[in-house]
Amino acid sequence: MLRKRLTFLVLPVIVLSAVVICGQGTSGTILGTVTDPQGAVIAGVTVSVKNLDTQLQRQVVTDSSGYYRVEALPVGRYEVRAERQGFKVTVNSLTLTVGEEAVTNFKMEVGSLSEQVIVTSTGTEVETTTAGWLTKKRYATCR
Repeated sequence: MLRKRLTFLVLPVIVLSAVVICGQGTSGTILGTVTDPQGAVIAGVTVSVKNLDTQLQRQVVTDSSGYYRVEALPVGRYEVRAERQGFKVTVNSLTLTVGEEAVTNFKMEVGSLSEQVIVTSTGTEVETTTAGWLTKKRYATCR
């Protein structure tokens, strides 16, 4: 009788401990929010996560709340990089451990905007040095 009671008490403990052990993963998560210097969230930022030990890379884009989340990452050392046109690239480093949710927030600084003008030639050149001849010719015909 005592043996049956002991079995019924020990069996649930074994089952529950198996569930807890199986719930332990071998990965972690990196998440955070991206804001500008005034604290406003920035949507559309490309966040790149690179494992420095294995060279594994993943990319996500921040949502309308400036939030990003990269899940199921193997443990290790990471470089997290945030990029968006009009802002300076921001880089953070961290070490991710098993089951960790590492929060890495970015405050991006406004970068210098650059313009690029691309001129393609169709074979016809624009004459800019003799634009005055049209005026002279028109006066000549009006007299």
